[in-house]
Amino acid sequence: MPAARCSQPGFGVISTDEEGPHEDRPDEARKPWSQRAHDGQLEPGGDHDTWLILAGRGFGKTQAGVEWIAEQVLARPNLRIALVSATVEEARDVMVLGISGFLALRPEVVEKWVPSRGEVHFVGGSIGKLFSGANPERFRGFQHHLAWCDELAKWRKAMDSWDNLQFGLRLGEHPKALVTTTPASSEALETILADRHTVVTRGTTFDNPHLPKRFLDKMLELHGHTHKGRVELYGEMPPPAGAL
Repeated sequence: MPAARCSQPGFGVISTDEEGPHEDRPDEARKPWSQRAHDGQLEPGGDHDTWLILAGRGFGKTQAGVEWIAEQVLARPNLRIALVSATVEEARDVMVLGISGFLALRPEVVEKWVPSRGEVHFVGGSIGKLFSGANPERFRGFQHHLAWCDELAKWRKAMDSWDNLQFGLRLGEHPKALVTTTPASSEALETILADRHTVVTRGTTFDNPHLPKRFLDKMLELHGHTHKGRVELYGEMPPPAGAL
């Protein structure tokens, strides 16, 4: 895992267990995202309200989220964006400060990070605000153009949080949400999957061409034929709670 580093003065970037950028491939890192992304990291076409990336660990979900938001704020000014994770601390440590977060991968679209307010101020006047999937009442009073919901399947109050987020996702002609998550038994996730306005991208750990072969071989050896591996590596939905 790459060591912690600072990408801009005053912007601390911390390591997490999420996949990192192309640090050992500088030429690769300079290419446009559309040329660097692997299959599944680019938003599908079509008329959808929610893009769900349902994939195994290390697929590149976090980077896909960061790049999706970055492209949105470069295309349109003054957006209001909800950045939601299981807790505000996880939103901060993964989505903002993590090795695959905004400050590490796309610092050029960040004007400032305001930790006291839990806000990322982007170029063009756009603001992303951190929320917790454990605190659905916190969404009341806020309106958004976009939402990025990370690891929704493990939110403590996922259904209520998702519902309250949807009530405020009403700015602009076509508000959208991106959900990036490893599968787990979750009423909210099942609801999103069943929604006709959802487009789903599925993938596995092994779809990411940048992961070390040694790591992949070890995961196959330890979990390749286990229930945990089917969920965590291959991104398969577990059976609903109580199912035989």
